[in-house]
Amino acid sequence: MAEVNTTGSPVVDFADGNATVAVNATMLAETVAMSSLVVLLTVFGIPGNAVIVISMVINPKLQTVANVFVLNIAAADLSVILLLLCCVPALGYGHWPTALGSVGCSIYGFLFTACCIASTYSLAATALNRWCLIVYPSRYHKTFTMRRSVAILAGLWVLAVVLSIPLVAGWGAIKYKPEIFMCTFDSKGAVPYTIFIVVAGTIIPLAVTAKCYIQLFWTADKQRLGKKLLAALIVFVTCWGPYAVGMLVATYRHVEGWVHVVTVWLALVESGLNAVIYGFMNSQLQAAYKEMFTRWKAIRKEKASSPEPTPV
Repeated sequence: MAEVNTTGSPVVDFADGNATVAVNATMLAETVAMSSLVVLLTVFGIPGNAVIVISMVINPKLQTVANVFVLNIAAADLSVILLLLCCVPALGYGHWPTALGSVGCSIYGFLFTACCIASTYSLAATALNRWCLIVYPSRYHKTFTMRRSVAILAGLWVLAVVLSIPLVAGWGAIKYKPEIFMCTFDSKGAVPYTIFIVVAGTIIPLAVTAKCYIQLFWTADKQRLGKKLLAALIVFVTCWGPYAVGMLVATYRHVEGWVHVVTVWLALVESGLNAVIYGFMNSQLQAAYKEMFTRWKAIRKEKASSPEPTPV
């Protein structure tokens, strides 16, 4: 297993009062930034993605080929957010929990990387699915059967795991990053792997998504569809583009900690935004949400109006 560094406290000469203040202010800003991300994704990301998953599981009408791709995005994003919550102890302690140790750090870094890759490739697969539906409608139902679509999505998860295995097999390196309070791959500790994983895990799915959505945007007949595709592309590029560039730059020159915090913040916040773009902007899901909410209100009303049992 690759060596894992679970330390990360900055080395500072505390005899210098100005340096102490600067470090404390930086650590406070990093804590606030990552805490806000955790709160945002907990309040909006978890319910948003969970509603998509629950709606599609319990409603047979929503179990279509196109929606299976949306379900996979929600499942991947939900996995990313739930793993992100594991950094809460680090936010409290200011370091990786000692009880988890280097093994826990390594496992966490591997799982988190795999889920993030699964999320980016799920977005690319969804874009490809939509592209085929509109550009080649006559071939769509033959190409994307339910069984084949499930197999494609399962294959994406396998691919995400395979791309992440080098992290714990000796090629890559996992390190606790104090500025983001997480264990993740060390961009400088294994430069070749960093370049490989950024290209394979971010740039390739981003390029596929951009190619599909740009073409669809110009060919879309419905105005709403065009806006949705444009929104999906802008969010993907804005959230993951800076992260990819930042990681590549970090392989050959120093990148300030706050830059890493901002790029990671943007990349992870997409796990909440996807629930809005692919879920709440989906007309079928909107109808399902209304139906679920109406049923929930009816059940509450029925329970409130039913008389309480008389004690014997």
